[in-house]
Amino acid sequence: MEKHSMKFIKPVATLALGATVLTAAVLGTPANVAEAASYKVSKGYLISKTTGKKISGYKTYNGKVYKDGKLLNGLKSGVYYKQGKKASGTYKGKYYSKGKKYTGLKSGNYYKNGVKASGTYKSKYYSKGKLYSGLKSGVYYKNGVKGTGSYKSKYYSKGNLLTGIRTSTGSLYIKGELNKDLYLFEKELYNGSKLNKGLALYAGKLYNGSKLNKGIVEFNEKWYNGSTLANGSIKTPDGKTINVKDGIQILNAVEKATNAVEKAETSKTIAEVTAAQNLLTALEDGEVKTALQTRLNAIELAEKVATVEELTTALANDQVKSITLTADITTTTPVAPKVGVTIDGAGNKLAINTLSPEGNNTADGLYIQQDNVTLKNITVTGTHSDNLIEIYGDNATLENVTVSGGKKAGIYVNNDGVKTLTVNFNGVHTTDNGWNAGIGLSAQKADSKVIANFSGKNTFGEDVAVYSEKDSKYAGIYEVNGLENFVQTEIASQDKWIYETKALVSNAKYR
Repeated sequence: MEKHSMKFIKPVATLALGATVLTAAVLGTPANVAEAASYKVSKGYLISKTTGKKISGYKTYNGKVYKDGKLLNGLKSGVYYKQGKKASGTYKGKYYSKGKKYTGLKSGNYYKNGVKASGTYKSKYYSKGKLYSGLKSGVYYKNGVKGTGSYKSKYYSKGNLLTGIRTSTGSLYIKGELNKDLYLFEKELYNGSKLNKGLALYAGKLYNGSKLNKGIVEFNEKWYNGSTLANGSIKTPDGKTINVKDGIQILNAVEKATNAVEKAETSKTIAEVTAAQNLLTALEDGEVKTALQTRLNAIELAEKVATVEELTTALANDQVKSITLTADITTTTPVAPKVGVTIDGAGNKLAINTLSPEGNNTADGLYIQQDNVTLKNITVTGTHSDNLIEIYGDNATLENVTVSGGKKAGIYVNNDGVKTLTVNFNGVHTTDNGWNAGIGLSAQKADSKVIANFSGKNTFGEDVAVYSEKDSKYAGIYEVNGLENFVQTEIASQDKWIYETKALVSNAKYR
């Protein structure tokens, strides 16, 4: 029985092994192998064994990609192929490496996504793929690296215009150019290899042109001996011997006062005159003091004002002869210039909003009582109760002046004495003033005379009226020059300003 069993088992095992091989042959053959078995290459084309025709579309066969039967030369899904294989090279202006758009260096050219690019790569700057030499955003490059050297007549250090000492020559450069003037060059102080945080800058070295200064020279109100601050007794270029400490002259009281007066004469400001006056007050040398005081008193000051407080201070000072507005100013008190003063608005506005009650109030606005006052380049407005600008002083000049908001006249010229009062109007404009006139002229006495000279382009939103009633207190003499295209009107006895639609005077002399 045992021998029989052994003979029976052996064929069964053989049969099982054969079945396994058969199953693998039928079920385990890869699809691509079967598919590949359906193609062949004939005369350089991939064709179907069954139909004998070229294979349409893309097909991979034996590790190569075909398109419409031919080995692919071009792109498939953004990958570059040559003769059916992923390739390196340039295709339609782009560079590929192993089929992909290349980023990096190739033959010294910088590529980004296959294109020769501009930008920084591994600390070097490229322009259109090449190492760049030249300026980019103000930085100098040489072969892609921030360069040191001259470029287009300027000197650069590590890409930037040099301000400092050129090591090779010891010369001072300012923004890439050799320094030509006096210049105090200060180096930053280092503590070891780091910028020091506890100490100040070096005092600095004074250069004259590109080299260290030689000799005695004054710079930024300090004296230098060579390249450093002077100390002790020195002789100045004009031959004076002075004493200095750390570059600053040591002055006695007379020298300090004299310098202060000279500074006031140059600046023509209240602040400098006040500073000089304080030094003069403490001066003991009577003769020198008198001489300096005379010089100080002779200064005609020119003040720039931006606030009503500054304007008030300037108006109160007899030495201030020129006042320039640097901003619009509003005041609630009258503005009264002293004799010979010029107020230049510089295009700004002066608003005079006095608080006096309604009525026949004078001197409420811009009150020109003194002679030789000039008003120019300004707009004067106000909410006060009477005439906005009142002129009682002789030889007043209004140039490029706009007047708006007078309750009665915008400008009222009033000669209330036995004298001649002349006013010059050049480019005067009145608008939105009260019921009397843009400009009113009044000669109150029989021998009073008002001369109004007009020049330039003048525009009036209201009348130019004359108080010239017969046999009245306003029957003085009037002379009006320079008005064109205005009509003179006979005036009957009246007790108030003339209210007409046209100006009442032209070029005329009449009583």
